[in-house]
Amino acid sequence: MLDSAFRPARRGDPRSGWAVDHTESAAALALLDEIGPSLGDSRARRALAFSDGASGSAGESLCRVQFLALGFPAPVLQHELVDDLGSIGFADFYWPELDLAVEFDGKSKYGADRLYDTSRSMQEILVREKEREDRARDVVRHFTRLGWAHAIDRRRIVAKLGRFGLVASARTLSRTTAPEYGIR
Repeated sequence: MLDSAFRPARRGDPRSGWAVDHTESAAALALLDEIGPSLGDSRARRALAFSDGASGSAGESLCRVQFLALGFPAPVLQHELVDDLGSIGFADFYWPELDLAVEFDGKSKYGADRLYDTSRSMQEILVREKEREDRARDVVRHFTRLGWAHAIDRRRIVAKLGRFGLVASARTLSRTTAPEYGIR
């Protein structure tokens, strides 16, 4: 929820046009300071410190929580990929030490009730995304995609991203939940 609160609304986003003031985490932390010590205060501070408006969707945010719980290094969010033709676009997650770009795909990108690119046909969207992926694969060493099935299952994330050198800590592999982050 915090990632979404700190993410500016894009054209086509259902939140665009709402009279919601974009809040910064520093302002939220200042509000916690004003309130003073209270139950849940330290948890709220950790959540605010972890939140990032660059996380582009709920699925990306959940993946970030899973990466943290697994002990993965934090990825760069929305890393721009560029080739000789110019900007290819932004990888949702990027680990520079592995030269690994990862995209999260959900229904808001491709589904019939997608939020963006509604003027294009599904075929146009898929062809355009395939061309973008081909260009991305030419400029990074590794490129892969995650979906909701990965976001909700740490074992799938480990299996998928472990091939590229991301290794989970043994402690997190033995646990199937992360109640401290609300993951079951």
